[in-house]
Amino acid sequence: MAQPTTESDNSGMSAVSKAPRVLECLATGGEMTAGELAGTLGEPITTVYRMLGNLESIGWIERGDRK
Repeated sequence: MAQPTTESDNSGMSAVSKAPRVLECLATGGEMTAGELAGTLGEPITTVYRMLGNLESIGWIERGDRK
């Protein structure tokens, strides 16, 4: 039987739902800074940095030359 949703479950699903948005933004916009991504997505820059780090660690994105 399914367990009730907890706060940690919500943040995990939030991360899962944000990853495709980040990838789609990069696919259509090309190389972007974390600040540009944060502005485009309407997310805090700390959230974007964390998401980019996670996506880079699994090899889905690579760090570019822009800062």
